[in-house]
Amino acid sequence: MPRVNHFRLQKVLEFKEHLENMRTLELYKAQTQRARAEDELRALHSSKEALLQQTSQKYQSPSKLNLADLQIHLSYLGQLHDSIEHQNRSVEDLTKAVDRKRLELNEAVKERKIIQTLRDQFAERQKQQIKKAENEKIDEIALRQKSRNGELGE
Repeated sequence: MPRVNHFRLQKVLEFKEHLENMRTLELYKAQTQRARAEDELRALHSSKEALLQQTSQKYQSPSKLNLADLQIHLSYLGQLHDSIEHQNRSVEDLTKAVDRKRLELNEAVKERKIIQTLRDQFAERQKQQIKKAENEKIDEIALRQKSRNGELGE
């Protein structure tokens, strides 16, 4: 029976699997951060819409017009606008980070699959060698038995 060899790249495969798991976790974290940033952006948009609605209802008639209140509303609206712009940039940056993490994960998956394929091919060769050795052993036993029967028959 042939000697059973061990897959020499098993440690590399385990490292690649670990790396793939880490990349998956990093992608999940990046997606979570982006989702939070998008939620915050939606909240800022809602605040802006609510302020615009409140302002338009409050100042529908010219008699209710108060310049100090209007300046405060406009100032707050400007701050909201700046916050929205900042959050938009943040969401864009996080989207780029998610795309980068996805590419890194895809690369890690490819590398792991390459080593996995090599391991599968190695296992298949091992099976073929064992089967060949078993067949040779069976042939040898059959030949011995045939030669014994031939000797006894003479």
